[in-house]
Amino acid sequence: MGGSMTAPEPPAAADSEADRVSDLSTLPEAPVGDLRIQVVDEGHAYVQNLECSGDPDSDPGACAEIARVAAEWAEDDDQASADNPFAEVARGSVCTEREYGPQEAVITGTWQGEEVSTELNRADSCEEARWQRLRAVTAPLD
Repeated sequence: MGGSMTAPEPPAAADSEADRVSDLSTLPEAPVGDLRIQVVDEGHAYVQNLECSGDPDSDPGACAEIARVAAEWAEDDDQASADNPFAEVARGSVCTEREYGPQEAVITGTWQGEEVSTELNRADSCEEARWQRLRAVTAPLD
């Protein structure tokens, strides 16, 4: 007579996006750091502190997020380092001149035993990529 009224089963994906947690080959080590983040966002300013003890069970989620983003960035960019997610835009980088927002931030402290003292803004495409990479600390912490 006729065919079945039920929909055919979709083919199983070998590596579906839902099954994959990360493209990282190994999970990043829990970071140790003590940061002070000052953010100015359209006339509003706030200061927040992030302390990462290296214990993923007790540290704020932003600690693991920065470590994860830094490890991904290091895998994708030969000039990047997973130990320094706060690295400034490399001199000579080709960036669009489009401004992405008026936000600015100053981050100081230590990360993985190294001093951090950097300023962020969203003045061009390179700075915007850096801002997005560090949004776990530039957004208000929970």
